[in-house]
Amino acid sequence: MQFRVGFRYTAISVNRLAPVALVALALALAGCVSQPDFYAPPAQRKPLDENLLRIEPMVEMSSPTADQFIVKDIDKGAQKTPWRWTQKRPTVRVGLRSTSNYRFHVEFAIVDATFKSTGPVTISYYVNDQLLDTVKYDKPGRLTYDKPIPMHMLTPMSDNTLAAEVDKTWRESKNDPELGVILVRIGLVQ
Repeated sequence: MQFRVGFRYTAISVNRLAPVALVALALALAGCVSQPDFYAPPAQRKPLDENLLRIEPMVEMSSPTADQFIVKDIDKGAQKTPWRWTQKRPTVRVGLRSTSNYRFHVEFAIVDATFKSTGPVTISYYVNDQLLDTVKYDKPGRLTYDKPIPMHMLTPMSDNTLAAEVDKTWRESKNDPELGVILVRIGLVQ
């Protein structure tokens, strides 16, 4: 006895298999889609510096925030006077949004007592460690320096350093600090 199983294709059987075949074909083709490309995460950036947002191109020695802008050679600390002693090369940092039409402005004094010992004083003015000017002062007293700065010497949206290097400092004894000039304000004006 032989069993023969046969399958007969009829219109009804084909109509029932067609949707199943289409779903199987769609699933098979969906598996052939290429995977999306993977990229490295974006470069990490540090947040914008808060001091850059508070751009102060002039440092007033009487200001309670002056210490945060002093780089070197200016007495730091809580000063209740409108001036501070400097040493050899008083330096501050100031922030700028642009570089056009700025002048280096310094208000200072050469003290009689130091001038008697040092004689005439020459001060070299620097912007970002580039020499801007050198001026010789032949007498003591309250003085002002003001000179335009070429745009190429300044960097916008960044800290810029301003320095005034005194050629001769004075000290009362070997244990005392060197004293340059008395500084009232230093910075940039437009």
